[in-house]
Amino acid sequence: LQQIVGGEVFVRSGFGVSLTAKGEIVSRYARRILAMNDQILSLSGTASVARTVRIGVPNVFAASTLATLIATFRELAKGERLQFSCDTSTGLARNVASGFLDVVFVSRGSVASAVQAAQWQEKICWVCAPDLTTSPGAPVPLQSWPHGISDRLVIEALENAGLSYSVVFAASDLSAHLAALRSGLGFAVLPERVVPADLRVAREHFLPALPPLELGIYINEERNSPQLRDLAAGMAKALRPDPA
Repeated sequence: LQQIVGGEVFVRSGFGVSLTAKGEIVSRYARRILAMNDQILSLSGTASVARTVRIGVPNVFAASTLATLIATFRELAKGERLQFSCDTSTGLARNVASGFLDVVFVSRGSVASAVQAAQWQEKICWVCAPDLTTSPGAPVPLQSWPHGISDRLVIEALENAGLSYSVVFAASDLSAHLAALRSGLGFAVLPERVVPADLRVAREHFLPALPPLELGIYINEERNSPQLRDLAAGMAKALRPDPA
């Protein structure tokens, strides 16, 4: 494949294997080819040809929503194979744009090209250990979500308030963040409805107010169909926060 495209596709390092810029382009075309292959097979109309519906959910919502979401899709997918992926919002948006995912639940600002099927606002809040205290005037100890669902909003809120901060922890995994929070490492920002009972919503006077997060359900443009729109509508119903 590298001989065909005239350049390196993979980069190997001590951290594993990743794609080069040319490899990313090849990957996008390959995923589109596979998606079109699925569409061609679906024209046969035979029950034996089952298409895989690929769904993406942000890591931060996985623990609280996956069970409901899986049950919802099993009921609505009508025998089609299901494949679920959890990643950062940025990673999911990239994968739906490249054709690797069909339907994703992501923040609106992370999506460049996809069909919006639903949208709502999600309350987010500062979270910390119950006994966490900080010194007056000290930088805010911040737990960061690189390429995550709310990191940009948090940094902007701190900088707009003129507050200095120090990133004391960075991870894309929710369980890792919760462990760091419980140890009293610093402050993180989470959707209000996923805050565990053993952590507290931080209401320190110096912490800036946070705007709601714009979330939505998006469908890959090339796979958009009435059936996927029905699945996206069911996904939105299962994922929307309780209005009460």
